[in-house]
Amino acid sequence: MKLQRKILLPSIIAFAVLMMVLRWLILPIETEHQVNVAIEQETTRLGIVSPILAEELLSGDIARIHEILENEENSHIKQWAAISLIDNQDFMLYPFDKPVPPAGIDYVRIEHKIDWSGEAMGVLILELDIAPITERIQQQVLQFEYIVAGIIFLLILLGAFWNRRIVIKPVAALASAARELRSGNFDAPLPEASGDEIGELSLAFDEMRLSLNKLRKMPSWIMKSSSKLIFLLQKKMMN
Repeated sequence: MKLQRKILLPSIIAFAVLMMVLRWLILPIETEHQVNVAIEQETTRLGIVSPILAEELLSGDIARIHEILENEENSHIKQWAAISLIDNQDFMLYPFDKPVPPAGIDYVRIEHKIDWSGEAMGVLILELDIAPITERIQQQVLQFEYIVAGIIFLLILLGAFWNRRIVIKPVAALASAARELRSGNFDAPLPEASGDEIGELSLAFDEMRLSLNKLRKMPSWIMKSSSKLIFLLQKKMMN
């Protein structure tokens, strides 16, 4: 079990690093991209409204200007925190009081100039609420994290099963055979050797077992003679 944990530990660390990358790197990048897309869309929308407002500014129809901007504000109530119109004399035409975006929200300011035949007529100022964008991106990243986590979890399970079959079981069998040898059982069978390094280890271990078994089965007088011969050779070499 300890060996299996060591084998699976790199996969678990890689999974944790991947989740951190998704959360702290991809999320800000994707959020920035989506905010830029929203800014482009709203800038295009203001560009459509601007010629209509320019005509009303020329005619001086303030009531009509308020009607147009109120309709736009109501139709974009989820995206727009506030919108205001300032004429070329820096006079607030809409609303009459300076708009204050609701507290506790994230927003970006978009300014769009209104002109007529090259003459500056005023400026539209839009406070775009980006909180829905960030929330949507967070939900998408969270769903993606769940999918990735599920895939990696399945891969880890498959890896654990594969490691148990290819690595853990052969090593456990060798450990069991070593314990049998230690207890004096030289006839304990070993698992069939595979074509990898563990198979080579198993084959070498089996050869050692067979050699020890042959030595064990030798007559005692041969063993004693061999020991005496080795002792005499060592003594002669020392002299």
